[in-house]
Amino acid sequence: ILFIGKPGYEIIVPGDNPSIELLGDHGYGNRVKSMYPIFYGFGPVFQQNMQAEPFHTVDIYPLMSYILKLETRITNGSLDNAKHILRDHLKGKFLNEINLFVLTTTTNITSWGYTTVLCLILVILIGIIYTIAACRHSRQLIYVESQYVPVRYRLLSNNEGSKSNLFADESGNEEETQ
Repeated sequence: ILFIGKPGYEIIVPGDNPSIELLGDHGYGNRVKSMYPIFYGFGPVFQQNMQAEPFHTVDIYPLMSYILKLETRITNGSLDNAKHILRDHLKGKFLNEINLFVLTTTTNITSWGYTTVLCLILVILIGIIYTIAACRHSRQLIYVESQYVPVRYRLLSNNEGSKSNLFADESGNEEETQ
């Protein structure tokens, strides 16, 4: 049997002590306006004197994680639903994107380990230095033409006058190539 009380009523189970004064009771009827939670935010990250549009309770966790720069785990909430109450939201979406990028990058660096990131930066730095040195060295190379004249060879032929093929040409009687 399921009992659902109307707003303003409380279901008391036999055995409860009626002499204990309850200061508040909350049901699960989240569609009833009187059951909506109240969120008060103050400090340097929140806008001043603002009455915000309602947002769901599950959006508070990503909001607090963003403010405290903590790693957010996967939940049903979203920062996009609650970030309109933040002061830096007024500065523009670009700064928010940079902040989120830095937050996720920092989280990734922590999970990778500082040693791995340091090694990666060192390899990149060595690669850049090597590239700069190779470019500067290639500018200093001087190309000089050879002082030697290439030797001319005779064509292979079956002429009776040719004594041997592939000897350096000593006469100008036969066909020559360069």
